[in-house]
Amino acid sequence: MKRLILTSLFLIGFASLGLSEDMPYTLYSKDGNINKLSLINTMQDIYVRLGLTVNTYGTQTITGTKTFSSTITGDISGNAGTLDGYNYTAFVDTFSAQSISGTKTFSRILGGGNKILQVVSFSTTTVSSTNSGSWQTTALTATITPLYSTSKILVLAKGNMYNSNASYIGFATLMRGSTNLALGNFGLNFQTLLSDIGATLIAHDSPASTSAIVYSVKIATSNTGTTVTWNNGVQGTATIILMEIGE
Repeated sequence: MKRLILTSLFLIGFASLGLSEDMPYTLYSKDGNINKLSLINTMQDIYVRLGLTVNTYGTQTITGTKTFSSTITGDISGNAGTLDGYNYTAFVDTFSAQSISGTKTFSRILGGGNKILQVVSFSTTTVSSTNSGSWQTTALTATITPLYSTSKILVLAKGNMYNSNASYIGFATLMRGSTNLALGNFGLNFQTLLSDIGATLIAHDSPASTSAIVYSVKIATSNTGTTVTWNNGVQGTATIILMEIGE
């Protein structure tokens, strides 16, 4: 068994001490007395004893410039936020408070889903009428561009309807482009009375798109013998609201 005296000579390098790979050594300190410290089995043990290695466990203070050949995992604290080959500040911290600068694009909803991501609304006093049996677009339309293809769009519209002939029916519905959001062919509201009546239309849509989408109120009749009017002027303003809900 060889004896190794731990002195300031270690600062000039192991090679100058004539150390070899012929292990083990017994490590001693020189403090006036020769005190046995521990058994050294490898050169790595010597580096550890001298504090020349980066530990993979426990707490350790590292000074100077270090180069890592593999990925760093876990938490890094201290003054240096940027290391060669690894920008610690470029990552979003998911477990503590963090200030983020610049523009960031996220592939999923922060903090989970079921949140209102954006709201678009439009109001008009324009009157729209038709006696057609096919769906006709009114002036009440709005456009939304979803942030995520997985989002849902809640569509709300309110206005009033007038039907000129009680023998027939006037219909109103919500459309995404040319797609009727009603479950059936008769829309989301209908009118048979010869008077203005308030109408509220609601739909929950899954467009699966991040392109601009136009939603509108459309009207139709059951027979050309009647005329249905949306947003008759005596009743004021009609409004449509689009809300993107993250999933």
